[in-house]
Amino acid sequence: MKYIIIGTSGIGGALARQLSASGAELHLIGRNSEKVGALAAELSATHAIADAMDAAALEQAVQAAGPTVDGLAYCVGSINLKPAHRTTDADAMRDFEVNALGALRAARAALPALKASTAASASIVLFST
Repeated sequence: MKYIIIGTSGIGGALARQLSASGAELHLIGRNSEKVGALAAELSATHAIADAMDAAALEQAVQAAGPTVDGLAYCVGSINLKPAHRTTDADAMRDFEVNALGALRAARAALPALKASTAASASIVLFST
C-alpha cells in the first residue's frame, strides 16, 4: 500500500511512523526540507517539499508520489489562538486556506492516483485544528 502524508510534524509524523512499521510505502510532503528529509530517510520514504498555501507546489508534490496511491492523509493544521475581537479577517482567511482550502487542493491533486488504486477502497483522511 502506498500513502501520501502531508504535514510530517506531530500527528503526521506519528502516522508516518505507524504506517511505515506496518510495511506501507510512503511519500511525505512538508514545508521544512530538513524535517521532511530526515523523516523520509528514517522511514525509507520518498518526499517532496511544499507549503499548503502554495497551490502549484502542493499539486506538484502530491503528483510526485506517482500514478497510483492508496491513501492521502492531510495532517496540516493551524489556528489563531486569539480572542474573536482581536482576530482579523486576514487571520481567519489564512486559517481557512491552510485548514480547508489546502485539504481540498491536496485531495483534488491526489484524486487521479487514488482512483487508479487497486485497493478495495482508497482513502482520504483529513486532520485539522
